Amino acid sequence: MLFQIANQYDRYGNKCPLLAHDNVNCPIICVQDQSTCPSALAATCPSGLSFCGDGTCKASCEGIANVCQCGDETIPYYPCASGQLVNITHFDPQNQVIQIQNTCAAAVNATNVGNWGTFNTSSLWLSCPIVDPYFTYTEPMWISVWALMGAEAAILLLWAIYKHVREMKFHSAMASVSLEKEKNVIDEAKYKKEASKISEKGQAGTSSIDSDSIKESEKLIFRGFKNDYFGYSLLTESSSLLSISLLPFFTCSLILFLPTRYPTIEFCFRFFQILGKLLFNLW
Repeated sequence: MLFQIANQYDRYGNKCPLLAHDNVNCPIICVQDQSTCPSALAATCPSGLSFCGDGTCKASCEGIANVCQCGDETIPYYPCASGQLVNITHFDPQNQVIQIQNTCAAAVNATNVGNWGTFNTSSLWLSCPIVDPYFTYTEPMWISVWALMGAEAAILLLWAIYKHVREMKFHSAMASVSLEKEKNVIDEAKYKKEASKISEKGQAGTSSIDSDSIKESEKLIFRGFKNDYFGYSLLTESSSLLSISLLPFFTCSLILFLPTRYPTIEFCFRFFQILGKLLFNLW
């Protein structure tokens, strides 16, 4: 079957037993008063270390926020010690969140631990709401993109001005030629009449003149192109900047086709951040 879950049943149709999972990470327990933390998760540290907002002991807690607040400083909860590990004999992937919480609570004799977001109990499991990544378009990556696009637009504008100035002499010459042609335009009817008279009198040999070719010859203009190395370099530089600007977007588009087990959105977000910082520093 296409949507059958792998390894759920054996070859005889019997449901497979649940496997054991060792060293499963427990979520942090957040409390209103850290003195009420389970004794195994007490918010204490050895001498010389400080208990930080992420539930770990460090020499300095500078720049470490309270993880139990999930970015909201009005939430009056504080972490107990983190890093608790448990072994689960029969791990159930379909019910893993509740199973992990119950196993972790039983390991430290914790009771009445609520879920983050209710805030009506003295303790709760840390589970910050998931925030989808988004752009403000002022990140270093986007600043680099705007800089590259601006440089490309400036190069194209400079090229257009340079091309116009360089071709002014040519356009003036072409205008002069056109004006001269208008002054010396040939009257085809008069020419054909004179040619016919010459042909009747047998003068100028036996060759005839194809009067229609006169009209075509007047339209014939020889054009040529002369390479300009400065203009060529401007166009080459513009193409290079365009390629650099579009490279991250094409790369991330390919990444999105990877199997769903990869965190593609977060990966692309981090990829853009790293590439943007690199381009920003090089710029």
